[in-house]
Amino acid sequence: MAGASLANSSDIFLGSAYHFDLVRPGAALYGIAPQIDSPDRMLHVVRVQARLSQWREVGVGEAVGYNHSWVATRPSRIATVSVGYADGYLRSESNRARLRLQGVDLPLVGRFSMDTAPVDVTDVDPELLAPGTLLDVIDEIQDVNALAVHADTNAYEILPSPG
Repeated sequence: MAGASLANSSDIFLGSAYHFDLVRPGAALYGIAPQIDSPDRMLHVVRVQARLSQWREVGVGEAVGYNHSWVATRPSRIATVSVGYADGYLRSESNRARLRLQGVDLPLVGRFSMDTAPVDVTDVDPELLAPGTLLDVIDEIQDVNALAVHADTNAYEILPSPG
């Protein structure tokens, strides 16, 4: 006879009364916070990185990205990073998401294109910006839950997207 199972990732945290014979952790295995209104106790195990292709100096008033949706308000250094909506990143993250380099938050400025994203690296030492340098798109700080907030969606939509 098969065992009874009702508890998915969220229900596991409700206690043993909901567990029956088996539990079915799903998205929680990947670090998705199972309950929005509770402290996140999950270990964040997903890491996605993208390579820096190049960077350029941008002057005050110069625009970046499709439809010039971001305009520099200070002299800036903008990197082109090899990740885009063809890789599963939602365009709604444009001008909202962040990438990270050695613990430094770097705002995505402008819109994702099919294969690239413009990232403000003004506050990073140029010595660290060699072509091929890996930037974190998803890591232990900006996990799938945080990326979902930037994209105005939920982590269940984010997790299967990058690929």
